[in-house]
Amino acid sequence: MGTFYHRKQLRFNGYDYSHGGAYFITICIQDGECLLGNVTHNQLMLSPAGHMVADYWQRLEIQYPSFILDDFVVMPNHFHAVVLIDDLHPEKVTLSRGVQWFKIMTTNAYIKGVNELDWTPFSGKLWHRSFYDRIIRNEQELFAIKTYIAQNPERWIEDKFHPSKPNID
Repeated sequence: MGTFYHRKQLRFNGYDYSHGGAYFITICIQDGECLLGNVTHNQLMLSPAGHMVADYWQRLEIQYPSFILDDFVVMPNHFHAVVLIDDLHPEKVTLSRGVQWFKIMTTNAYIKGVNELDWTPFSGKLWHRSFYDRIIRNEQELFAIKTYIAQNPERWIEDKFHPSKPNID
């Protein structure tokens, strides 16, 4: 009998991600390619693609008014953000739906950049299949996550997503 690979379930089982709350998310570029910029002397230098990703992230509030965007950082090969979902808004949208829209829009814009602006092509898909999320449960946790996001560029060499680190997926 063969062995089957079972993907780890990333969402919290039984939790309604359209409910109001705060979420920390991480979205990674497929294969860890550094397509969005680089970090030199602890300074984050976004590529045009990195600026495009930041721009589309900020458009998420327009696309889904129940989303309130907080701190975020575009790193060379991944993206971290805090998202608040307002459950009093009449349009209920799940966290996954918002991330799906973001991935589709940035992938299409990136492909246009490859075709028209000579951006580095990617193979397969731009973004990793899923994304990591954490439900933020209190103010202390929110503060710690916001600090982590702010310090991410200066800690890039130690980051688990740095290209010099072994792949842990």
